[in-house]
Amino acid sequence: MERNFSDVASETYRKYIVKIKLSNRRFYYFLWGTDLDNEDVDYLLLNLSNNIMAFLSITDLLTFVKHTSCIIDDTNTKSWANSYKGSRAYITYDFASLINFLDEVNTIGDYEKKTAMMVINFCNFFSDYAFQVNRQDLLNLYREDNLGVLIDSLNIMFFWEVPNSSYKSELEGRLSKFDILKANETITKMVNSFERELVIMDNV
Repeated sequence: MERNFSDVASETYRKYIVKIKLSNRRFYYFLWGTDLDNEDVDYLLLNLSNNIMAFLSITDLLTFVKHTSCIIDDTNTKSWANSYKGSRAYITYDFASLINFLDEVNTIGDYEKKTAMMVINFCNFFSDYAFQVNRQDLLNLYREDNLGVLIDSLNIMFFWEVPNSSYKSELEGRLSKFDILKANETITKMVNSFERELVIMDNV
């Protein structure tokens, strides 16, 4: 993941352009946002079949939003598109690097802060889509036990304040049954599932 690049329009309307380098190393752009008219629910821009809409450029994405009706949080999203003046994505997800890392990691101790953030951010991004479409197969991947232990452990190692003793004791019990290879396999399945749901918008 690269650092975040924000701007006034994106923060005002809470609509963000995401760039993803897929496992085949091709780049696409996506719209990820918060539905300000629906209890601040996070979402991705989808078509009528619940496929994730991927664009070849930021310009194509903005053009589509400006000229399409009945999208989530329509008024705010169009206001954002008309106000947005940026030329780079808010954040970049590198699926190719993620898969390469998972092929090499064998213990939680192999993680550094950067790679921990890469995994946690992707899992959070994936969960936004899984909950948005309410697909049990995707939710089951996100809720897989080994993945949960991995994410909690990485958060404690790098991002959370020191947890209370009862939580640490519970996590130690979960770690006794933890299988990092199964966690790696789950994340890989999540990447593959996400990529299967893409529809490339190349005729904007």
